[in-house]
Amino acid sequence: MTTNLQPLQHASSHEENTVLGLLEAIPDGVMVLDVAGVVLYANRGAYHMFGGRELVGRDLGLPITLDGRHAEIEYIDRAGCIGRAELRASRFDWLGQPATAVSLRDTTVRYALQEQLALADQVFESAQEGIVVTLPDGVIVRVNRAFAAITGYSAEEARGLTPSLLSSGEHGRAFFERMWRSVFEEGRWQGEVINRRKDGSLYPQSLSITRIHDADGVLTHLVGVFSDLTQDKIAQDKLAEAHSQLSQSEKMAAIGQLEKMTAIGQLAAGVVHEVNNPVAFALANLGVLGEYADHLLRLVDAYEQDRSQSSECAARVDQIREEIAYTELCVDLRRLVDQSRESLERVRRIVLDLKDFSRPGEPNWQWSDLHQGLESTLNIVGNEIRHKAKVEKRYGELPLVNCAPSQINQVFMNLLFNAAQAIEGYGRITISTGCDAETVWVEISDNGKGIAPENLVRVFEPFFTTKPLGQGTGLGLSLAHTIVQRHRGRIEVRTQDGEGCCFRVTLPIGGALGEMVVDAV
Repeated sequence: MTTNLQPLQHASSHEENTVLGLLEAIPDGVMVLDVAGVVLYANRGAYHMFGGRELVGRDLGLPITLDGRHAEIEYIDRAGCIGRAELRASRFDWLGQPATAVSLRDTTVRYALQEQLALADQVFESAQEGIVVTLPDGVIVRVNRAFAAITGYSAEEARGLTPSLLSSGEHGRAFFERMWRSVFEEGRWQGEVINRRKDGSLYPQSLSITRIHDADGVLTHLVGVFSDLTQDKIAQDKLAEAHSQLSQSEKMAAIGQLEKMTAIGQLAAGVVHEVNNPVAFALANLGVLGEYADHLLRLVDAYEQDRSQSSECAARVDQIREEIAYTELCVDLRRLVDQSRESLERVRRIVLDLKDFSRPGEPNWQWSDLHQGLESTLNIVGNEIRHKAKVEKRYGELPLVNCAPSQINQVFMNLLFNAAQAIEGYGRITISTGCDAETVWVEISDNGKGIAPENLVRVFEPFFTTKPLGQGTGLGLSLAHTIVQRHRGRIEVRTQDGEGCCFRVTLPIGGALGEMVVDAV
């Protein structure tokens, strides 16, 4: 690095050497230019700024102004990145010759921070949500344009006051105590509040409050972000009104859906009859095929044991054995027979399980094993559930129960479907059973999203559903409730929003003899 120190070194005074040392120690860039703009001297700060490139003897084309104003320049640093610097210049005599002293202060970081602050300010002011920033004691220091548009208070009117200027009087002291306890203990609060605009009108808003800390963890500000829910509430009210005014034709369409499902049950009965016979025939044939295979293998084994009669025949047998991979064939033949028998047994089980769902007419009351009913139901709905949840079984000892098994199985099916649909991603469904002296109970629980408290009292209402349009008639749980009631039993639900729910079906062991039971979908 050349600094062209000869002019200073020719001056022998101690003061000039001291000045040189100070110039080299300054982190800012310092240069001396002649009247033509050529660099006569550059300190370490200047060399560092320009990436160590040679500066002395070069004209850098710097924008020199001598009116006291500063200029902004860009430079290429050692890493090849573009930096920014603030340039100031002044005239002075350099050993009797006119020269220009130039100082360069790196403003790259400051400029980047200014750009970030400008962007943050633009985002702050452009946000559609109202934003209010307060000191820890609640005094408002800044609001955005959306705040003014929603509340009617300008930034000048709100600054220096507290958010209580929006108080509607609709919330009691306990509400705000819970809110601020959450803010200061958990770091944030989110919920809905009713506030009052400048014109006196009330409006609902969704509000979140967050704490802001400095680098040392000291609380410096609170930030509230809110949205006006007026139009959302209007839309909800209109939707509720439309639902309450559900026309008779729409109700009949839903009932038609129920009748269609009954027809599907009748079709299933036909499928049972048409499929069961050929399946039984195929199973019988496989049994005979297995016997034939055993005889064939026994015959070949016997021939294998006496191969001395003809060397030519023995050679031919060896050739065939090699061509057909005889050893592997023997193993595979038995495996294929066994697998075919198992597959058809699986079909038979599905058909028999489907038969339990195919009695749409009068109920067939009998003493039934509820565990067997649960297994049949799981066999039917297994394909729908296995991709959504793992099923855990916690069966207790149960006596036989006098019931209509096809309809109780449909209750189980509805509850299992609901549990699977409540799970987001992959979760867990638990089936528990137990009994006391006079009743049995079955619980089906999940770890899904649960049921909101405001919907809990309505889950068994006809046509009530929280599923998207087209994904539910709102009849499944209602009809399950009706079936269980007709069995002189009860169905209950307990839940915690966001933590899953549990449906419990309780039935009398002796059943409701002589009572008619409706069919479920």
